Amino acid sequence: MSQIAAEQVERKRGVGLTDSQLRILGYIASCGAQGCTDTKQAIAEKLGVCPKTVDRAVRRMRDDGLIVSTARFDENGSQLGNVYFIGAGSR
Repeated sequence: MSQIAAEQVERKRGVGLTDSQLRILGYIASCGAQGCTDTKQAIAEKLGVCPKTVDRAVRRMRDDGLIVSTARFDENGSQLGNVYFIGAGSR
């Protein structure tokens, strides 16, 4: 994780996130400005948590403005996985 990503995650500790949520947030932050294109399943596997944990964490952090998700589409218009970014309105 980059120094900037680590600092962003450290600031989020005051928001009351669980350890799993912090790890997921840190993983998304470590992807950098291009965002995280991994699926929730892939994130779960990489972090050793269950996919439902990732799903709940993403939903909560999106609701809290900590992350932003954007849908991706292929050239035929089929939806791919989302891209996750650290939210511009992060607290």
